[in-house]
Order: sequence, then structure tokens, then C-alpha cells
Amino acid sequence: MKKILVVALMILSVLFCSCREDITETQLRWGNEAVLCREGEEFVLYDGEHSGGLILYNFEDKRIDITLYTDDGAVEIGADGGQIISAGPVGGRLTALRYVFGGEDEAYALTADGLSALLESDAPRITLLRDVSVEGDLIISRGVCISAENHSLTASGSIIYKTEKAEKLELTGNVTAKGFDASAPLAEALIPEALVPEFAHTTLKIHILNGEVFHKEFHTASSKEELRAIARSSIHDDVVIRGFEITEDITLEGFAKIVLDGCDPAGRLTLKGENVTVTGDFEAEDIKVEASSLTVDEPIEIEKAARLYSVETYCGYSVHGYGVGGEGTAEIKNAILKADGKMMTADLTWEADGYILRGKYTGVCAPEALRDCFVEFECEGTVLPDDISRGESGGLNLLSPFGCYVTVTDEGGKTLRYKIETEFSAALPVVVITTDGTEISRDEYKNATVSLECDFADGFESLEDQLVQIKGRGNSTWKWSDKKPYKIKYQNEVSLLGLCGGKDWVLLANYNDKTLIRNYIALEMAKFMDNMDCYATQYPVDVFVDGKYAGVYTLGEEIEAGDGRVEIKSDATSMDTGYLLELGGSDEGDAANVFSTYLMQSVEILEPDENTVSDKYVTYISNYVSAADDAVRSGEGYEDYIDVDSLIDWLIVTELSFNSDGAMRRSVFLKKDAGGKLEMASMWDFDIAFGNSNTDFINYHAWACLATDYGYVRDNWICYLMRDEEFVSRLRDRWNLVKEPLYKLTCEKLEYAYGITKTSAEANFEVWDILGYPVAIQPYYIGWYNTYDEQVDFLRDFINHRFSFIEAELNGGA
Repeated sequence: MKKILVVALMILSVLFCSCREDITETQLRWGNEAVLCREGEEFVLYDGEHSGGLILYNFEDKRIDITLYTDDGAVEIGADGGQIISAGPVGGRLTALRYVFGGEDEAYALTADGLSALLESDAPRITLLRDVSVEGDLIISRGVCISAENHSLTASGSIIYKTEKAEKLELTGNVTAKGFDASAPLAEALIPEALVPEFAHTTLKIHILNGEVFHKEFHTASSKEELRAIARSSIHDDVVIRGFEITEDITLEGFAKIVLDGCDPAGRLTLKGENVTVTGDFEAEDIKVEASSLTVDEPIEIEKAARLYSVETYCGYSVHGYGVGGEGTAEIKNAILKADGKMMTADLTWEADGYILRGKYTGVCAPEALRDCFVEFECEGTVLPDDISRGESGGLNLLSPFGCYVTVTDEGGKTLRYKIETEFSAALPVVVITTDGTEISRDEYKNATVSLECDFADGFESLEDQLVQIKGRGNSTWKWSDKKPYKIKYQNEVSLLGLCGGKDWVLLANYNDKTLIRNYIALEMAKFMDNMDCYATQYPVDVFVDGKYAGVYTLGEEIEAGDGRVEIKSDATSMDTGYLLELGGSDEGDAANVFSTYLMQSVEILEPDENTVSDKYVTYISNYVSAADDAVRSGEGYEDYIDVDSLIDWLIVTELSFNSDGAMRRSVFLKKDAGGKLEMASMWDFDIAFGNSNTDFINYHAWACLATDYGYVRDNWICYLMRDEEFVSRLRDRWNLVKEPLYKLTCEKLEYAYGITKTSAEANFEVWDILGYPVAIQPYYIGWYNTYDEQVDFLRDFINHRFSFIEAELNGGA
């Protein structure tokens, strides 16, 4: 029978034990079973099916009061020291329990109904003893502390805090919900940061949130009628305009802060006041402003702001008279920012065109090198950055959102203002790695800082310097490549490039792939195939290591078990738990967590991890895979062991890319949920796919996964399944369903990746001069393609060939 341990009346853990026959200490019995009992300094709570009457034995010298909550309601029972008290029959399953003893008031919830009942009581603290899921909104109408430290609290709707009192709500631990809302103007709340909404200051009616004082009053317009009413009123508070298109002229006067949340002002919204702040998603032309000052989240160039808005200051800077030219006589002829000692692959130059300095940069640089740089001007006067364009050290901020302006002062003190306009060709995010100067090792982590700068990459958010651990990664790619791949481990979970958060990330060098985008394209194809649990992305980025350009890499998630990555359902009580396996994942064939079967060689168990896995787990999963082998070889019953739909999706991507390296021999990941079948998990390692390996022996008129005479692709599942008419029929049906949208997506992703990578590729091959000849195990003909464009042309042609080949094989025609 399962029980839950309350240590020192406060600390909770789950135990398994049986009730004692002799009653010598305080306990609450339900029929013939104990519900709560005293054991030394501890209380033990038993969770199970109970029935019958209640008897409370109190052998303490203090009173104890207990409220028992079940499916059928609540029962209160209490006893003074030395008393034995009974209550009538009580039915139902235990959902919650609360006891007051010696000044301690503790409440524990096991279900959503139990939590709801405790929230209706006055219990000051509620601890979850199980994972609790609430359907819809969870409404909390009083101050209370809810602890989900050892379990989780999930609401499919929002958590809503409503109270008119000055009290405090505290949510700790694993709490998730669709959102958080509050109508508690005098109250305080302490909640996980993940629950804090984006526009919390104006969307929450609360006094203090997570220690920060918020606005107490706000006004929300969710319709034209509400907005008209607010505009007519004399209210001078913040306003949120949410979720509708403004199709008529509206003037808001006297509001200090306006939040535009999912609405379209369409150029019809006029804001009047002294100091106006506008936040949210809007175009600069969407609003008209008549105010002393205007502040926005994402500034535009100050000249444009001066034309659009009737304001004196814009984001703290004066807009009066802002423009180029002047009365000075000292002119700028040209300018240069030299790359020496900076994170730049080439110099950046500008030529004067009237009072505009124009430049086009075709190299690669880290944006941080442009935010406080010292440009050399060919000019007889003194050149200084304007305030809006000045970096922290007095240099020039070429990336200032207000525009980049310098003022030249001649000998007579007269001035000319120039605007600097720079066009940047590079379009990739930039990863900047800074170490202590020692070489990054394959064997152990070292400390470093890493930033992600997305100024030139549309749609991505930058991430400032964070302390990480870094080391080399890969097997053959580490040994054979001069350009090294890396693994990065953050201290806390982070989201990079909008991907699901995690601590572990990888930078693949793609040294053997002269297109630099094979991994990106293949993984985008894999994510399209929705019968596989594929999450992995490899997105092209530029990388600088200790100030030096390292080339184009791809950045993405590590393949690992976890939320948002390979999600596996486990059962800690059984050997038939969750598993993540990698074929060819280890060079150590005799490692404790590595096994081989007739058709599967060097299978490494990644989950459970090496600290958890034991011989019994290895025996179980190796026997299961062996049974799958036998079923595949016999052609009977393999569906009992293998999720065939996921295998077919995996096969289509593997064959289209002709990934013989991953043809059931290495870098192949399988997962198995507790009680489930083997499924193909995220795909990986395509740098020598798409005709880029001499191990293929130019065998592209054949199936990549079928065993070859030269033995690189060994006997495997596909060799047998392709002889099975039912399997081939299912493969044909799936192919005919996905071939057209998959081809369209593949072509689109190739052209997109080529477009954003081309400029950076030129810089990459200046560092790694390998375009004219094969490296590692590339085929000899790769050396025929001497330019980056020719390498991408080869990839285009190869993809077209493989689509035609599979179509002919499965449907008998091109």
C-alpha cells in the first residue's frame, strides 16, 4: 500500500510500508486501515481506497484536528491529548487531508478536487502529493501558498487570482498554465517567471508581482465600443487595446501608457498628452502622436520619427532640426573601419554621396564589433558621433536604431552633420565564443562565455553573454576535420533561435559539407514527416571563437530525452520503461550500456542514463531488440515490436538524402515508451549524405539502406522489410501522400538556406580553403565543383535525382 511521509510535520516523501497491528501512537484509522499515523518524530499519510468509520487515537499531550476530504465530501474529526474519538462511516477515495497540530497547520492535495476543496478552506499552505491537472481555469480567491516542489500543478486554462484583500498568493515549484491573470489591486503574488505575461504591467491588476510594484489601475479595450467609451472618459490611466482593428479615427488624450496588443490601428489612432509611452506590435505609421515626449519599445530612425510625430523628444532624444548638412566647411570624403583586431573578416568602407556616407559590407562580422567602434574619416575637421549614435566608450554605434549620425566641426566652430548608411550582406545569426585562451578539448568541459547576436537575421532574438561550459564533440568529425564541432552546456535552460529551451546545444562544423546546409535541409525534411518524434533543428550560423572567425556552423539542440526534445514516457517501477537508443553511438563495444543484436550493432542506451541503467535494463531492452530482429527476419509479427509508420517516414528521408552513413549503422536514434514499441526518433548526421561520401560508390541508382557487396551498409531491418509486400505497399502509400508537399518544402528550404548562407560561405572558404578538392571521405568528383554556387547546384540536382528514383521504384515511372 502506497504512503506519503511528512518529515518533521513539514517535509514530504513517498514510502511503502504496512500498518502496525498494535496501536500505541497517534493515528487516524479509516475502517481497518491507517490514514495518518505517528511514527517517532514523523507522520505518515496512507493513500489508497478506504471505507468504514473513522477512529482518531491521540496519544499526544496536544490536541489534533483533522479534515479528511474524499470523493463523497469532507469529514472533520478532532481529539484532545489522550482521547480516542470515532466518526460514522465515510466512503470514497482520499483526495486531500488537512491537520492542525501543535501550532502547525498543514494541508495536502492528491487530486484536482482535493485542491479545490482546500482552496475553499482557510488552509494557509497546500502541498501537492501527486501531479495535479486542472481542467479549465484555476481560480484562486484568497492568499495561500501552493507548493508543487516535488510534483506538478497544471491548468489547461489560466490561473486567475481574484481578491479585494491585501494578501499574498505564492506558487512554487512545477506550475504550468495557459496564462496568469489577476484582479487583486491590493494583493501580492509570487509566481514562476514562466507564468508572467508579456504585458504584465498593464494587463494585471495587482499591487506587487514577484517583488515588483505594479500599476493598480488600467483599462482594457477589446472592442470599438469599449475604446470609444475610454476615449470619451476623463480617465488618465494606462490603456490596453487588444485584439481588434481600429477602423475609425480615435483620439486618446491624457494616457501615460498605451499597449497595442494584437490590434491594427491602421493609421487612425491619435495619442495626445505630455509623456506618452507606446508598447506592443505596431508599425510607426500606425499611430499619430501629439505630445511633449514619446517613448516606444522598438525605436525608428530619428529623422523619420520627426516627420511622423509632433513631439519634442523621442525616446529621450530631441527631434528638433534633425537632418543632414549645415554651415560648416569641413567635409568628409570617405571613411574606413579596419578589421584588424576586431571580429570582422574584412574592412568596412564608405564613400561620401553628398551628406550621406554609403557603404556595403560583404564580409562577416559580429554585431558587437559595430556598436562601439572607432571609424577613420578622411576629413580636415573634428568628427564626433551624435548622442543617438554614440557607443559606451565614445565610439560610433553603427547599429543604433535611431540611425547613425556624425557631426563635423571646422576650425571656425561651424558644423556639418552626416548620416552613415551601411548595407550588410551577411544574414546569419552570429555566435561569439570567448574562452580563457586555451584550446577547447574533446575530453573535458572548460568555462567560456557565449552570446547569440541576431541583428542581421530576421525573426530571431539575440541572447547576451552567458557563462557556459564547452567542449569538442563528435567522433570521426572531431578526428578528421580541422574545423572542430562543439557542445555547449548552459547553466540554465535557454531558448536559442526560437527553439524549445534546453541546457545542451551543439555547433556542427559541417567541414565535410561544402554546401554547409545539408544538415539543415535534411532535418527540415524530417520534421515534416509527422510520424516520427523529430524535433531537432540545425540552423546555419556564423561563429567567432576568441575573436577569430571560425566559419559557418549549424546550431541546434542536442539529441537527448526531455520535454521539448525526445519525449519519452517512463515507468520507474518496471524494466519496460522509457528508452532512448543510438545505433553506433559508442566506440566502446564492451561498455556497460552498449549491446549488439543480430542486425543492430553497438547500440548505446542513452536513456535511462548511465547512472540509472543496470544489467537488468540492458538485458530487457537487448532482448526486446533481438525479438524485433527475429520478427523482421521472419517477416511475421514485426509490427508487435516496431512502430512501422515512424520507420517508413525515417526510410523516406534516409533514401532521399542517400544517407548511407545512417542506414541502420550509426547516428540512428530509436525510442521506446514504457509499454510501447520501438519508434524512430530524431534524425541526425547528414553532412556526408546527398552524394557526399565515397562510401556510396556512386550507387545512387539503388536503395541506400540495402546491404552492399562492399559491406559499408550491413544487413539490417530494411533489407528484409523491402522483401515484404505489405511493408512496400505501406511505403508506397505514404510516399504518394507526402512526395509533392515534401518536394516543395525541400526546394524551398534549400533556396532559403542558400540565400542566407551565401555571403557567409564565401568568408568560410577563405578560412577553410577546401573548395577545389575532396576532404575526409568525400568522393573525388566533389573537387570538380570549385565554387560555392556549383556545390549548391550539385545538391539541387542530387535531390531531384533521388525524388525521381524513388518515384520510379515505387510507382514504375519518373
